[in-house]
Amino acid sequence: YDFAADPEVQDMAESALDWLFFTAALKYWRGDWTSPAKRIEGSAAADFFWLYFGGGPTPETLENNWIYALTSDYQPPDEIALLARRALPLPVEVRRTHPYYENWQPGRYGPAFYETLYLAHTYQLGSLAQGTAGDWRGFGLAIATPDGTDELRIESISTHYIAQYENLLIWQQGTDETTTVSLPAGKIYEDGAITFVETDQTWIALQLLETGLVLEVGEQQTHGSFETFRQQVKQRSRLTHSPDRITYQGSHGKTVVLSTQDNDLPLIWRDGQLHDWSRHTDINTLQAKLAASLARRF
Repeated sequence: YDFAADPEVQDMAESALDWLFFTAALKYWRGDWTSPAKRIEGSAAADFFWLYFGGGPTPETLENNWIYALTSDYQPPDEIALLARRALPLPVEVRRTHPYYENWQPGRYGPAFYETLYLAHTYQLGSLAQGTAGDWRGFGLAIATPDGTDELRIESISTHYIAQYENLLIWQQGTDETTTVSLPAGKIYEDGAITFVETDQTWIALQLLETGLVLEVGEQQTHGSFETFRQQVKQRSRLTHSPDRITYQGSHGKTVVLSTQDNDLPLIWRDGQLHDWSRHTDINTLQAKLAASLARRF
């Protein structure tokens, strides 16, 4: 982009940078790098994109490769900067796919990862249908704090599947799996089978099962208060499960179902509709909200 003499080559390079910064804007939030992510540690990436997006604490260490940003004329388009700062109508769900890293090898064509990302006002919930394996983390719940983010972490050692429907998530695994859950900082309440976590702005309801777990996340914009969230989850949510099928109806009536099968992707129903993985990618809602934000701004 900076040194090409051919205008067509420079235009192609600019398009590549726009794509790179768009996908970074989805994962960069409040100075941190959120999940799901491949090559899991993303602190260096977060520090680099802080130069463009800000919104978090100043990085503690200077990086040599910042020279490329500091000496380049490139600036991401306005809608990408708005996305990185979450300056758009929220919440919004983004569904997208990612190719195989080794796409030069035979048979490594088409989507390898199926991602669902929910951008809310005070948290960001993301998952991969195939869960966590290799050098990728298939789950992430980042929560806003005064100085950045905190997170709920789930670690596992064998195959599992994830179904996400906006703020609802089901994690299904084999009966022999070991799963570790690390809760974010906050007040913890054990209420029967449900563990509630109250942070400053984000609220979590977690139910552990022999075959996995179920998660619902709330905030003021959706539930008003933590006590309302807690009561609605207790009174309205419904959970049924068997070794190969989990059904969860959330506190606002939305329903997600996850059933495992022998191939790479699980069966998922959202409000009774079987999810079509061949049509998983949908960023139209995100694009429309970004367009509306730009129209109001300019």
